[in-house]
Amino acid sequence: MTVRLHGLFRSTIKSGALEPLIQPFLRNKFGPEATKQDRLAGEKGRREISAQTFEITRNGVEGDRQFMVIDKNGKLYTQNQNPAMAHLRAFVEDGRFHYQFKNASVHGSRSFGSVGEGIDLASLQDTQIVKYRQEEPFKALVLPDRVNEELSAFLTTAGLRLVMRAPNFERDVSTHHGGKQRTLGGFQDQDAISVVGLNTCEDVQCLRPNIVLSGLEPHEEDRIEILKIGDVVLKRSKPIVRCPMIDVDPQRGTYDKNNRHVTDHFKKSGRNLTFEKDRMRETGIFAANRFEVVTPGLITRNSRIEITFNDDHGLRPRDVSPTGLSAQAPA
Repeated sequence: MTVRLHGLFRSTIKSGALEPLIQPFLRNKFGPEATKQDRLAGEKGRREISAQTFEITRNGVEGDRQFMVIDKNGKLYTQNQNPAMAHLRAFVEDGRFHYQFKNASVHGSRSFGSVGEGIDLASLQDTQIVKYRQEEPFKALVLPDRVNEELSAFLTTAGLRLVMRAPNFERDVSTHHGGKQRTLGGFQDQDAISVVGLNTCEDVQCLRPNIVLSGLEPHEEDRIEILKIGDVVLKRSKPIVRCPMIDVDPQRGTYDKNNRHVTDHFKKSGRNLTFEKDRMRETGIFAANRFEVVTPGLITRNSRIEITFNDDHGLRPRDVSPTGLSAQAPA
């Protein structure tokens, strides 16, 4: 079976809208009645996407979780508190920060508001003490008051603030390789990259992954030991225990506790289990996996993929090329 890079995603704001960097190619995108000009434009778009290059750093996808929202007590604010966070998007271009809110008044709307002139990130000086999970509090740069006022109004919660990691920001996090400490430069949880197979869930974007792989059997990513994409090398660290956020409808920005379709899917798949490693015990719904960045580098849609599985037969490599030719895995 051929394994391909199906999609690459990031969320510039932690728990904000998921931004596709490499999007899946849609079959029959222009329909049977499309003109020749439409089809040529489509093929040009495919070539442009294929040629785009994206950086994977020690901290994960470049720009991923560079910002986060905190409440009036300096604590992380997520889609668990307010599903409308799924309608908050941001990006950095030429050193300027831009943000957008989706038109929440139109159910299922895909359109975000217009982008303003942006904010010069080099001008940020105000800091805020942030309390992030069980870690030691740290300082982060705070966006201007006008941003925070608009943010609080959009999320109908007073006192919210948008903070950014400082240029030389570092924090120590627990790792699941021997319980040691490791340093990250963003607001990621432990290991920086999340990976899931396209066939694991009907709507994998609800799992908020960074990397989606096609060509794997459901949950087969659980057995990946090493994932190499181009020159980038990732090492699997642990499965991800999920919170109710996976049941948020990202298009509507809503959560219905009586319609937990993603959670129910994984329960039926036998994914409600207890995981124990390095003296750490977690119980819950497991979906997708965390990966540590061993070797940073650049990737494109056509980057060569090599996978080493870890199963009952030991390490089993599977080498896949973008042309669709797959090396035979040893028995």
